[in-house]
Amino acid sequence: MLITLILSALLAQASDNTNYCKKLAHLKSQCEKKKVHLTFDDGPDPKVTPGILNVLNNHNVQATFFISTHHLKGEQKQYITRMIEEGHLVGSHGDSHNSHDLRLFKVDEGVFRCDPYTLSANESQQEIDNSIRKLNEASNYFFSMQDHRLIRFPYGRGVKASAQELQFKALGYQCEDSETYTLDKIDHYERELINYQDVQSEALKRAYQRGFSHLGWNFDSKDSDNYYQRSHISEDYTYVEDQLTRICKTSEHFVVALYHDQGKEVNIEAIDKVIRFGRCLGINFLSYSQLLKESEGALVEQRDLHAAKPPVLLEDDLNLLTDNHFGDPPQKCLGK
Repeated sequence: MLITLILSALLAQASDNTNYCKKLAHLKSQCEKKKVHLTFDDGPDPKVTPGILNVLNNHNVQATFFISTHHLKGEQKQYITRMIEEGHLVGSHGDSHNSHDLRLFKVDEGVFRCDPYTLSANESQQEIDNSIRKLNEASNYFFSMQDHRLIRFPYGRGVKASAQELQFKALGYQCEDSETYTLDKIDHYERELINYQDVQSEALKRAYQRGFSHLGWNFDSKDSDNYYQRSHISEDYTYVEDQLTRICKTSEHFVVALYHDQGKEVNIEAIDKVIRFGRCLGINFLSYSQLLKESEGALVEQRDLHAAKPPVLLEDDLNLLTDNHFGDPPQKCLGK
């Protein structure tokens, strides 16, 4: 009886794979060029993180988890060791989820105000140090023994600044409580952003001095949108189809995908389908180490601040990566 049930489940899954891959078959030529590294922010969450770890383990996919260490209480600590033992990379997402550099909110057309919870320089350093300490305590110091030390700033601030935020800095403004600021787009934004990353960002310098590299993303799952937060959304494949369509249609060959595990139960089932159907369509899922190999040395990590800075991966940087052959081989769909 048990064998019959197992066979029935396997056949149903095979049919599921085939039918869904046929539905997205028009994307196959685009999907086959994609190499995807999955990353998860804000965890761990005792209701979500173990489920996502089970899915990744079942598919032999290694991801990076950026941990908000104020969540490391009680049983949540056990997940850090499990992540490392199962081949995933654990990175810092800070202690709280506050911004490490200027963050502006739009209140009207061309009018902005400052995020009142933005960290000061001292608070930012304390956040980084606290996150390191807590991650080491939770993992018996295996966190610091990893081959790569990664950080991802909340909201990307400290690495990625909007045009208005760069203008705010260029004008020498200082944030005042309840004050609003009229700002426009800055000229030569791309050039100014590079200058900010290379010279101006004190947050990055603090991370470098602690031996961290910063890993950004060039694909946002949008799993924080209200529409996708309903737990049943993966059942009708709307969410999964959206993920695969946007991944395959992005102009980037190499994709660092941003997901969340904190409070996102939808992602347990959805990530399983993204991997299953994605492989069926020819997507390769890479670990972070494979990501570095794909770069052919272009992103060799440097930890000496005065010699060369560690890689900062953002939307505009990832298209420099070349298209080689690391990662999982494409999975052939049953029935084809």
